Amino acid sequence: MRCALIISLLCAFSLPVKADLAVGQLEQLARGFLQAKQAKQQPNTQLTDIEHFISLFADEFTDEHVKFNVVVSDKAELRKGLLHKMQDKVSFCTVEMTDLMLGRNVAFVKYREHAKVHPSHMSEPVEYTTYVLLSMEFNQAGQITRLRRFHSLPEQKSE
Repeated sequence: MRCALIISLLCAFSLPVKADLAVGQLEQLARGFLQAKQAKQQPNTQLTDIEHFISLFADEFTDEHVKFNVVVSDKAELRKGLLHKMQDKVSFCTVEMTDLMLGRNVAFVKYREHAKVHPSHMSEPVEYTTYVLLSMEFNQAGQITRLRRFHSLPEQKSE
C-alpha cells in the first residue's frame, strides 16, 4: 500500500507541466496570423493559402465576428466560407498591425485593413479602411482556440 502511494506521488509530480508560450512565440503567432489573413484575400489567392489559414486553428476552436454576430467553430464550415469568398474579385488587401499586447497564451492585436473588393453578390466594388481589434487565445501547441474580432466604431465627425 505504502509503495503504491509513493509510486502515485512520483507519477503525479513527474507529469510534464504545460508551459505558457513565450513572448516571442506569441508575437510570432500574432504576426503569422495577420500574414495568413492577408494572403487569403489577394488577387492571386490559392487553395494553399486557405489551407494554411485554417491550419492556424486548433481542432476545437471558436472564431467570432462580433460586429456581424457570426460564430464559426468547425473547420469544414470555415473552409466553406473562405472558398466562397474566393469568388470575390479582390483588387488588393493590406493588413498592418498597429498595436500588440501579450498575455498568458493570448495576444491582443489592433490592425488596419485597407482593401478593394468586388463581392460576388454586389454590383459594384467596395474600397474600405477599417481598424479591427483581435483577441487570440492559443493552446500550448500555438494553435488558435478562440478568436474574437471587434471592428472599430465609425469615426465621429465633430461639428
